[in-house]
Amino acid sequence: MPRRGCPSLRDLLLLAYGALAGREVCVVLHPDPGLRGLRGRVVEDRARCLRVLPVDGGEPRCVVKSGLFAFKAGRGCWVLLRGEELVGTPSERLRMLEKGKGVRWLVRARKERGYTGCEAAGEDL
Repeated sequence: MPRRGCPSLRDLLLLAYGALAGREVCVVLHPDPGLRGLRGRVVEDRARCLRVLPVDGGEPRCVVKSGLFAFKAGRGCWVLLRGEELVGTPSERLRMLEKGKGVRWLVRARKERGYTGCEAAGEDL
């Protein structure tokens, strides 16, 4: 039985392989230092980037999917996902799921790295 407050594996799969538009996101790590810490709502999910509307109401910014992102899941928990797991449109990510690619990353992230907790596992990200 999963810990109280943390999403199930089904919720993780829906988050990683479903549409991200409308979800709350925070950029934890990114190659561009100006985007680190950006928090807002995903407006558009493109193949290589996410358009994020900042909380402060500024212009939507295009964030390349090459960093570490925290998405707000149900029950107030944040889920960390790497940009490599989010590359492609939702339909392309579903095709990868049908071929059996990509699922092992989520399972490994959940069991070994503690990505479903409300904080990082303490490893050097």
